[in-house]
Amino acid sequence: MDGENRIILNVGGIRYETYKATLKKIPATRLSRLTEALANYDPILNEYFFDRHPGVFAQILNYYSLKRKTKNEKRKMENGKRKTENGKRKTENGKRKTENGKRKTENGKRKTENGKRKTENGKRKTENGKRKTENGKRKTENGKRKTENGKRKTENGKRKTENGKRKTENGKRKTENGKRKTENGKRKTENVKRKT
Repeated sequence: MDGENRIILNVGGIRYETYKATLKKIPATRLSRLTEALANYDPILNEYFFDRHPGVFAQILNYYSLKRKTKNEKRKMENGKRKTENGKRKTENGKRKTENGKRKTENGKRKTENGKRKTENGKRKTENGKRKTENGKRKTENGKRKTENGKRKTENGKRKTENGKRKTENGKRKTENGKRKTENGKRKTENVKRKT
């Protein structure tokens, strides 16, 4: 059966193998009606000839043979919309259906505890009171950015400034040749992350 449906297309001298069913997925164009046009068929070579740019044709054929689904393969729909209960997605007590109060977590889906993200005392889990900082993640003190009295380090409750403005050189931010100071063309960093 597959042998009967398989056809060979010669597009600009490049041969493509596909199925008649694949061509029928393409909207009503010359390409979808290609197998009906006997003038394009060479019985000796057993090929259909199609006058199009090979690169463009390859993209069209790839799209409809690999990605686009037929109507029967699409999600089950009712009147063009996703099946629902009373006009809403299927739910339990107004919430998305879950397993034992948790979202489904098979195959790498989000893991939860009692329907919530895993936390410690209502806060996101940390290591030793700090966010995980392995592999260059943000450095913190006690789970927060480095601060003084719970606020970002400042002078007199404000960011360090000169005369109420951010420290500058000649009224401008410190720069090198008119540009912000950098290391090898990049802002100064530690492990390619901003200092914290």
